[in-house]
Order: sequence, then C-alpha cells, then structure tokens
Amino acid sequence: MLKFELSNKDPIYNFERWYYRLPKKPFIISNAGIGDLIISARIAKYLNTGVFHFTNHSYRHKFGSEFCNLLNVHYFYDEMRNPVIFNQIVNNKKFNYKKHMDVPSMFRITNDHMNVKMHEILSQDHGLTKLTRNNPRTILICPCASNFDYTKKRYMIREQLEKIINLINPINYKIYLVGIRKDMDAVGHHHKCDWINTEELIRHDGPTEKIDMLKFVETVGTASMAITTDTFLTHLTGIFKIPTIVLYKYNQENEPMTHNDGNDRFFLNANWYKHFTRSTYEDLYASLEKGIHIE
Repeated sequence: MLKFELSNKDPIYNFERWYYRLPKKPFIISNAGIGDLIISARIAKYLNTGVFHFTNHSYRHKFGSEFCNLLNVHYFYDEMRNPVIFNQIVNNKKFNYKKHMDVPSMFRITNDHMNVKMHEILSQDHGLTKLTRNNPRTILICPCASNFDYTKKRYMIREQLEKIINLINPINYKIYLVGIRKDMDAVGHHHKCDWINTEELIRHDGPTEKIDMLKFVETVGTASMAITTDTFLTHLTGIFKIPTIVLYKYNQENEPMTHNDGNDRFFLNANWYKHFTRSTYEDLYASLEKGIHIE
C-alpha cells in the first residue's frame, strides 16, 4: 500500500510520486470528515485506487491512515491542508481524480444503474466480517457528530442519551458509546456503559485500555444493533450489515429535519444502503419502550 504525507520541502513532488504509483485512476478526494473518509476508502478499494484526504485534524488523519491501511487502500494526506497546494492538484489536468460525492456520476448510465452500482460498492465487507462474530446482546450508541451546530443538531443532549440507555437497560445489554473524549465530556460518562474509539476503550468499571483501529472495528462488528446521530458510524455499521437507527438532524426550534438535503442523498441514500432506518427521538423512545427484538 502506498502511504505518503506532504512534506514542507516539495509537496507537489511527493504527491506526484504517490499518484504515478497508483495501480488505477481516478483517485478519490475525500473531505475532512470521518464519514467522508470511510465512504471514499470503500469506493477506492472497489476501484483499486487511492484516497487523497484533505484534513488538518490530527485525529481524522490518524483514523484515515489506519482505516485505509486496514482496507489496504492507498492513502495520501495533506498535513498542511494548504488550499494553494490543493488547487494546484485539482486544477492540473494531468491528475485524474473524482471528488467522493461525484463518484456516482461515473455510473449514471441511468439512475437505476447508478443506484445498483453504488449499492454493490457499499455492500462489500472487505473481508472485515471474518474478524468478528455477532453478539445479540451488544448495542452501539454514537451520541455526537463532530460538529455541534445548533441549527442542524447532530448530537444528543445528556438527558436524551440517558433516556435511551435506560430504555435499553444496560443490565441486559452490553452498550458501547462510540466517540472521543470531547464527546464524553459533552454528554457524560454513563456509569453502566463503556466508551470506545480507535485509540482507547474507556471502561465504566475498570481501567482504560489503549486499543487500535483493528480492535475498534472488531468491537463494532460484534454489535447486533446501533443507534447513532447523523454521523460516521452509519458507514461503519454498513460494512457489517448491522441494523442501525439514524436519528434525524434537528433545527434550532428543536424540530426534526425529515426532508433529504443534498448531503443526505449521498450519505443516507436508501437506494444504496439497506441496513439503516431513520427516526425521530420520539419514535425511538416509543420503539424502545416496546422492547428490543434483535435475538
């Protein structure tokens, strides 16, 4: 696998070295987000090409590098996220690339053909399902997206998370809260749930354990159900076909934004992904009150 990072000396030279060693083109340009990166890596794996990850966030870069390594996908990272360098690359006609949200247009012979092809790409398990075994008593909850924008709320407040956990009943189920420490600080460390990310397993009843991407993905793969805000976990559970409830974004009046916007048509396209359903908090509470049936 080719893995390069831009250096301060000659970033374009480094990029060209990476580009001309790719087995196939076009390469895929991923935005900074982890969800963007997961989809880009999965597309690149299918097309046998590479991912250029444009982010200046150290955790996202680390996730991108390790996830692409897990899939054996060629990865390139611009550590400076320099727009001048980026523009030199994307405006140079000798470089053949696709921005990740433009990939579906490669297959648009008809809309039906495009949907079938994207579903085929996003149905691949990349051999990861061999790493783990499903546990009917394991549930994932991802309470926070990276952006705490109150006009498009993609995060739970502490009371919402507490209610979901109590309705599930952590005595009967192993619950992993997926997120980094800033998410835990925002919504609290529930006394009967563990937090997990690609760097650490923060136990509620024991010492914190340093882990890696492989351990994180293996743990995700054990789940029989996931509940998540509109963020990256949906694209990870899709690899394992884990039934996933994706909560709608909420506006500043605290109303669910149930219409699809441009991003939803890519990230939450029901023609491409078959493992998730969307829900309001109220409908989720009502469903959980009736009990969980995932045996």
